Amino acid sequence: MATYKRHSTALKLQLVHAYLNGEGSYKELAAKHSIDHSLLVLWVQKFQRGEITEEQDQYLQAELRTLNETLSAKQLESVQTHQENARLLGDLSRAQGDLHQSQEEVRGLRPLKDELAFAQRRTEELGRHLVEQDAAVKQLGASNEQLQAKVDELLTMRQQLELALATARSSVTAQEQVVASMLARLTATSPEPDLAA
Repeated sequence: MATYKRHSTALKLQLVHAYLNGEGSYKELAAKHSIDHSLLVLWVQKFQRGEITEEQDQYLQAELRTLNETLSAKQLESVQTHQENARLLGDLSRAQGDLHQSQEEVRGLRPLKDELAFAQRRTEELGRHLVEQDAAVKQLGASNEQLQAKVDELLTMRQQLELALATARSSVTAQEQVVASMLARLTATSPEPDLAA
């Protein structure tokens, strides 16, 4: 026995309205929602006969609420856009005034053009000199890094030598103690010289 899938009224009405609004053919809309197109034909016929009216009313009321919310949001957006436009017009007016003033200043600056050209040439020369100085600084930095590596190496060697010296001193001290101990034993165990002989 075949089982039938129940489809929501919202889906039925959505597809019916999509078809009636010319958003696609029966087959196109049905294929998008993985249903048989003959089922969509049946829904459209029922809708046109008024057989989905209560569900249609609920669906349309929900759609109306959504549209009202969208309209309110768009109205608020429109007010904000109008305010932004007014602000931008004020900014544009100020910018035009600033532009006019800048144009006047540019006319006054024309005599300084030769000085500016000279300054640009001088800047280019200084830039080249700066590049050379930068290369020299980098070279000195590399040399400094090499010297620092050598200093670090010498410091490490010094620490190793100091450690070896401390170890040697400790060893000498221990050996001196051993020798002193042995001398004390030898002195204690050796017979006294015969003075009578």
